[in-house]
Amino acid sequence: MLTRQQTRKICDKVLGCSNAKQTEVILSDADSSLTRFGKNAIIQNVNSREVDLSVRVIVGKASGRASTNCLDDASLCATVERAVEQAGAARPETKIPPLVGPKEYRKVKHFVERTAVLTPEERAEVVRYIARKCRRAGVECAGTYSSGANVLALANSRGMFAYDKSTSAEFGVTVLTENSAGWAEGASRDCSKIDTKNLADRAFKKAVGGRNPASVPAGRYTVVLEPAAVTDFLLFMSLGFSAQAVQDGTSFLVGRVGKKLFGNNITILDDAYHPDNSGLPFDFEGMPRRKTVLMEKGVVRNLVYDLKSARKDRVRSTGHALPQPNTYGGLPLNMVVEAGDSSLEEMIRSTKKGLLVTHFHYANVAERRELVLTGMTRDGTFLIENGRVKRPVKNMRFTESVIKALGNVEMISRERIFARAFFGGGFVVPAMKIKKFNFSSETKF
Repeated sequence: MLTRQQTRKICDKVLGCSNAKQTEVILSDADSSLTRFGKNAIIQNVNSREVDLSVRVIVGKASGRASTNCLDDASLCATVERAVEQAGAARPETKIPPLVGPKEYRKVKHFVERTAVLTPEERAEVVRYIARKCRRAGVECAGTYSSGANVLALANSRGMFAYDKSTSAEFGVTVLTENSAGWAEGASRDCSKIDTKNLADRAFKKAVGGRNPASVPAGRYTVVLEPAAVTDFLLFMSLGFSAQAVQDGTSFLVGRVGKKLFGNNITILDDAYHPDNSGLPFDFEGMPRRKTVLMEKGVVRNLVYDLKSARKDRVRSTGHALPQPNTYGGLPLNMVVEAGDSSLEEMIRSTKKGLLVTHFHYANVAERRELVLTGMTRDGTFLIENGRVKRPVKNMRFTESVIKALGNVEMISRERIFARAFFGGGFVVPAMKIKKFNFSSETKF
């Protein structure tokens, strides 16, 4: 992996090639490994090293960006030239924020050596456990176990330089019977914190216990959502907390900042420094990330800003910029939902009749203003009756407003995990019990 000194040297070479008054460099180095398995056997084991360098220049009232995966001197200078050409052909913009100068960043420990050196043989042993268990039971498993390390460095012509080195690991498994499925997943920067056997056992239990599911009618139910189901809500909510989205009138929070929107038990922060998160201490403009209270006891408190949206509202950037230019503005990439005082088991015991949902599949926005989502349950949906998980049910399609759902939260778990969303990203979330959750149709599977 590229060291701080090596990345600094490469960035300085790029900046030395540029005649533009403002030049920005983003350099990433990713070393990733993946073990994929299906039908109770490993079917793929790969390792890749990808280096990418992106240059943005601001020339007059326009900006241009170009990238390369070659780090020789000639390629670096050629990339700068292409960026300048792009700027010359780009439509002029109004009020492009100037690049930032040197900043100080909070020290974080994102790199875990144990994860960086995880071997294919060690990942194979994890697969062996669940594969053997499934073969003995006459069922099948499939999934992935990935691990890797990543370096990200930023620099610009005003003297800003930022560097972060991190690791990540993720294990996900699906167990399949003739007519049911069970799923579980865990992710962490420290692979030793992923309890792969527990995850495998959970997926196995849900699949075997989910055989021969029956239909239940569409309608409004009390639901107990496991964390992976909750995290999809946050993914789509995150887009709405962009100050630019509010400025553009596309956010569900237009006209709602400072107002009560959810229940008193809902507090959400964006916190890159939470121990279960793996967020950068800086954003893609080089600004330090600020811990931001997005929602406090149901009241919308703050939006997140990049330099451009902050200038428009005459406030400071909160350190949430994406690589520029982009159409999103700043985004909260490290959301954390405050914990409650119950457990998943207590939620189930307190439910007279409802549904237990493992996670959702392909949730997407059906209506933006009220943040109505639609999607399917997947890999383990069960009927709860009189405080017990009674029997498996066939998957259901939900169509529900996140605003209404989070206004109807009755219980929140003490335990929280880092859970990834279906379309990418991940957040620190608890399980939730929600009343009157709308399932719009049944399925045949």
